[in-house]
Order: sequence, then structure tokens, then C-alpha cells
Amino acid sequence: MGSVTGGVRGHNVHMSEKDVAIVLSGGGVNGVLLQLGFLKRLRSSPLWPRVGCIYGTSAGALTGTMAALDRLDDLETFTLGLQPRDVFAPQRLWQLPLNGLHHYALPATLAQRLIEPNELAEALAAAPIELIVFATDVSEHDETSYELTYSSYETPPETMAEAVLASAAISALVLPLPVGDRIATDGGWSGTFPSARLSSAPGSASWSPSATSRAPSASESSRSTGCAAACSGSGPPRRSAP
Repeated sequence: MGSVTGGVRGHNVHMSEKDVAIVLSGGGVNGVLLQLGFLKRLRSSPLWPRVGCIYGTSAGALTGTMAALDRLDDLETFTLGLQPRDVFAPQRLWQLPLNGLHHYALPATLAQRLIEPNELAEALAAAPIELIVFATDVSEHDETSYELTYSSYETPPETMAEAVLASAAISALVLPLPVGDRIATDGGWSGTFPSARLSSAPGSASWSPSATSRAPSASESSRSTGCAAACSGSGPPRRSAP
């Protein structure tokens, strides 16, 4: 794993009370909308009070942030009101050589319409659900892994805000962003579906929804020592960047 400013405490610390974890993948705006429907349904089920950890990458990093704060309704209103220029605004022609194809407008749009990213991260540090986000490290280094991992319980709020925004930044449109002492971009490059973190947890069982699946019933859930609810907005996992 690439080194990061904050470590990951992991959801095993409070597994006895919170034995459900959620994995949210990438997928752009469509991914956010799909995850919203999934999370709102999950929020109305007996599983929601047992959610202790959310793993998110790319679009899932933003959705996971609002889910951990139980602000899904705010995220829905915010997302439905977005225009393309509110997220990735085209650069002026003279700026293209230095600043990439688009200006990353999402941070300013968040601050204007919802809440300052740093305030979101500060609220995450005190939230009952831990958020773990993944970004892709493009710094110059000799390590073999490009995956950066940030926990809302262990990472300073300013760095956590940077990590969420970097993970959600589509690298084909905007330049990589500073995250603490690293330079990072779209978490989908190093792993768009970070379910491996859950599968390594002792006693965990996974549940992945599809068009024909249903959420486990309360009785089914109570028989499991651990459950992973996974939502993918972009299809099967991609291989990590070379």
C-alpha cells in the first residue's frame, strides 16, 4: 500500500457493535445515482444501524462521505441539480497546455451549494460510521503499489477532504491533485471496486446486490457475524495501473 498521512483503523475495531460494511465503487454521476438508491433502501432496513464502515473509491468516495453523515437526501438534491460545468468545467484555450482539459469545479460547487469540503471531513471524524477512501498515487516513488488509503478516523480532516476530492477526480479530464504529501488521482485506476479489504476481514460474509437480488432479512442478517453490502456503479473491477 502506498504510504499515506493517516493510517486505517479498520471496521474490525468495533465489529461487535457494527458488523456491516459497505463497498461503493466508481461510476461517475450515474454511479452516484445508483448508489443513492441502494443506500436509501439499505437505510430503511434493519442492517443500517449495524453499518460501521464504508469503503468508497472514485464516485463512491463522495457518496460514501454523505452516507457516513446520513445526508443522502442532501446528496440527492445536490446531484440532481448538477450540470457538467459544475463538476468539470472546460478550460479556456490558453490554459490547456498547463492546466489540463478541464477545471475541477466540484470542490467550489460543493462549498457553494452544500458544505465546505473541510467541514465535511471534520464532521466525518466524529461520525458513527467510518469512511475509508482510496485514491491512486501518481507521485514519484519506488513503491510497487499505487493505492492510497485514507480513514476518516485517522486522517487529518484537511487531508481527508483532499483525498475524497482526488478519488472522485476523473484523471482523463483534470490533473492529479495534492493529498497531504502525495499527488493523487481517480481511485478507480488502482481499484474501482475495493471489496478485497472486506474479504480479508475475519468472519465476514459478503452480499452483492443485482437486478434479482434482495437485501438479507433481519433474521438472515442476525445469523451472520459480518456482512458486506456492495454496490457497483461501473461494472466489473478494473486492473490497477501499471
